[in-house]
Amino acid sequence: MPDFDISAWFEKHKPEIPPGGIPADGDDEVWILDNTAFRASPNDPWTAEFVAAYFRHNTDTREKVTAAISALMEAFGLATDDEVTAERIRQRLDPLMRAISSNMTVEVAFDPNHESGSQLHLGPSDGNGISSQILKVPVIDPTTGKSPMPGSGPIDVKVVQPQVESANQTSPTAVLETGRMFLAEDYGWALISDLDDTAKISCVNDHTELIKNTFVNIPEHSPGVPELYRAIRDAVSSEQHPSPFFYISASPYNLYPFLRNFLRDKNYPAGQIILRDMSWHDIHNWYSRHADSFLHTIPVKNYKCDRFRKVASWLPNTTWVCFGDSTQSDPEAYAEFYHELVAMQKETAASPSHQSTVPGPAPATTGTVKSTGQKTGRVARIYIRKVVGVNPELEEKLNQQKRFDDAFDGIPKDVWKVFEHGSEIMDDVVKMKEERLALSKIHAEERARTGGTVPESHPPTSVNPDAVHESLPQKLMDSFRELLNK
Repeated sequence: MPDFDISAWFEKHKPEIPPGGIPADGDDEVWILDNTAFRASPNDPWTAEFVAAYFRHNTDTREKVTAAISALMEAFGLATDDEVTAERIRQRLDPLMRAISSNMTVEVAFDPNHESGSQLHLGPSDGNGISSQILKVPVIDPTTGKSPMPGSGPIDVKVVQPQVESANQTSPTAVLETGRMFLAEDYGWALISDLDDTAKISCVNDHTELIKNTFVNIPEHSPGVPELYRAIRDAVSSEQHPSPFFYISASPYNLYPFLRNFLRDKNYPAGQIILRDMSWHDIHNWYSRHADSFLHTIPVKNYKCDRFRKVASWLPNTTWVCFGDSTQSDPEAYAEFYHELVAMQKETAASPSHQSTVPGPAPATTGTVKSTGQKTGRVARIYIRKVVGVNPELEEKLNQQKRFDDAFDGIPKDVWKVFEHGSEIMDDVVKMKEERLALSKIHAEERARTGGTVPESHPPTSVNPDAVHESLPQKLMDSFRELLNK
């Protein structure tokens, strides 16, 4: 590795946190991160977690960026007159060099195509320059006078008072003053994906390549994965009810512009990017997680499981498709997520508050059936990309079949799969579509029998459920029949 300690350099040059307590003005930079709105039923208003990042421009930022560019280019033996590479490094490093602003607030408004009852007040920001709040979305569709339907999203969320650079277009991140709010109905399907070495080639187990792929190189997508994700989106979504995508990474939020542009440029399905709420003040914690030790993946596993629980709490009746890789603890984290949802189903099924007697004529079976309050969220698929050729010594341990068998112990074999190229699991996309149609039918029948309202996101289909069931895995088919017979 080149004789350049990037974590020590960041620690030495990190900016001071200025005093806050004031609304962001034209001299501040505010990012409104893309988010996902959710609701308990189609008749309820939307709710969303609004996350904003606040920065204060300081006079020596450009000097620090220039020094960092020179250090990186020299460390990797790059030509000092390579202006294209230098500009690419500058855009990656610039968000890391800015002084974060604590105790800051900002006002945001919504897309003018939707009438808004009021603006939203975000903040104050914490010590990492981040504010995070779950708020009701004051947006009404002007054509219906009701909350907008999922198919009408995403909706733009804009800073009311833009920064000075927005007008002059001198800041590469000025565009982040406008975030996108995706609308996700429950009872559908959703995808959770890791980013580093799952969607993007990062080489987290090689420190030199990790630095180059983060700050220097043009980013590359994992082979066959963008095409696979688009196929899954088309299989489990409809135009009126698109399935949400969540991209979860343990990287600091300063890399948000880089990762957002990467997903757009590589034609990945649009979705919410969830990053760690830490700044470069915690650069040692971020950097050390990539050390050549499997023990360093434990904090990352805890972080990811916490984020899985968060998005699952927003959409408690959603079916999840999960993607990760073998470099860290994704297999173990997704296995824990799977078992937690199974336990939640059993717990709510056994609770008297989640059972009700069907009114009217007696059904074919006796006893009780689950009410519409039943949490039916489940993990339908777990896919792990096996990373090879980066750190052979470490991969010999991380890619052992026993590691995957142990991680997914107790999980049906048809739920999880290890792959290297996205094309290896394209055949599963057809099965996902069949399962979606079958679940739509079951949800409609179940809610109709209990006197509930069929979710608009899953209207009854004309597909013969028996024909669909024949192509489903046996265990899943048995669970469907058990559900219908209760």
